[in-house]
Amino acid sequence: MLSGSLVERLLDPVPPELFVAEHWDQQRALRIPGAPGQLDGFYSPADLSALLDAVASGRKQLPMRAYAGEQRRVNPLDAAVGRSRVIRGYSGAPDVPIGHVDEWLVAGGSVVLVKMGEADEKIAALEAGLRDELSYPGAMDTTGFVSARGAGFFGFHFDAEPSITLQLHGEKTWYLAETPAVRWPRGSARIMPDGSPQYHFRSPAAAWEELQFRPDEIREVVLKGGDRLFLPAGAWHRVVASTDAGSISFVVKFYAVPADGVCPAVAVEELANDPSWRHLPISWPPYRGPGLAPRTREFYRNRLDLIERWMRTREEAATVTETRTAAD
Repeated sequence: MLSGSLVERLLDPVPPELFVAEHWDQQRALRIPGAPGQLDGFYSPADLSALLDAVASGRKQLPMRAYAGEQRRVNPLDAAVGRSRVIRGYSGAPDVPIGHVDEWLVAGGSVVLVKMGEADEKIAALEAGLRDELSYPGAMDTTGFVSARGAGFFGFHFDAEPSITLQLHGEKTWYLAETPAVRWPRGSARIMPDGSPQYHFRSPAAAWEELQFRPDEIREVVLKGGDRLFLPAGAWHRVVASTDAGSISFVVKFYAVPADGVCPAVAVEELANDPSWRHLPISWPPYRGPGLAPRTREFYRNRLDLIERWMRTREEAATVTETRTAAD
């Protein structure tokens, strides 16, 4: 495995300072080419097999989901689904018995492993290392994707969080926009069957949240074993496993602290219109001093200043209203 800090090895050969300045801060996608086996030191197919065995035996608990392949093949395991321990099926897929993952993949399906860091020590260490070296003050989690050829998330959508994908094995074809449709969005969105974009579980509350989908901005990116991909929050994409070997990958997502976590509820809608509320900074080189990293301190100091100005403006407006009311 390459030498250097965790972040340097994860991004190699891209310098971390370039990644922070030109891709994280600017919210521009980045594919980092690698070589087969290059990421095994972070996590390998053997590590995944051990985790699945532990889940199947009941030694570990891990939320998992099953998705059907592109051809919507009929699940050959329907007769076995009566067992109590199954992977829940989504998007038209049936439930899959926990001990029959291999058969499900052969049948053309996908399995998604949710919040891997809560069940796997190596993933937890990766998340902790990223949080430490990048001085990231928010939460993060990791989702694993094991897919047969043709399986994946077929409809265009975007996520509310920036992410780094590690392609461990096989290939996945991404169709993506390099920049966000909505900068630092407050929710995820998808393209509906009629071609219209729509948010998941929320309606736009401000003009900047209005959705647009421009097909001419979509480009094809193929990730092979050892490759990595940084995808900004709000960037449209769809993904399909593209070889007979299928695909094993996992995605680390970085979550922001929402405005309603640090300011009065009545201020949320107004303050969230400022994109600086909808993301968190990362830092490089690693900060080893006392307290928070300088960029993180600046971020929270600026947020507190905005809250103070917001409250002062409201107090002044209330005083004017009270004066006019008294005069009347």
